[in-house]
Amino acid sequence: QDFRHAKASAEAVDFARRQATRTGTDEASRPPPVRPLYVATAEQIGLMNSPHVPRLTEVLLPPGAPAVAHRVLKRWLLSPPPPGVADARQAVLRSLAGELRHSSLPTCRAAIPLGKLVSMLSVGQGNPPLFR
Repeated sequence: QDFRHAKASAEAVDFARRQATRTGTDEASRPPPVRPLYVATAEQIGLMNSPHVPRLTEVLLPPGAPAVAHRVLKRWLLSPPPPGVADARQAVLRSLAGELRHSSLPTCRAAIPLGKLVSMLSVGQGNPPLFR
């Protein structure tokens, strides 16, 4: 069963590479680049900080999602990737989502604040688990 999941992951990564490298030979055959959102549009849908509009990423992501997930999603929505890259990302994420049901991946651990890290190192309390 693990072999099937590894094979599916390898196929998804291979598909992602093929999609990302697929380009036309001349400029006329390439699709136009995807333009970022206008500021007014981003404000209206909740991607910019506004007291009147709830944040879109808080609605799309589950409660307790790490801040890095909010930042990545916001960046992807503000400046969408080209269609080939978006399709490749979708294939990889679907493969990972399928694997998450059958295996465990390491959890995303919050980073130690810089001030606390400096104070711990300055008093000699920086042990090996701190740097893992």
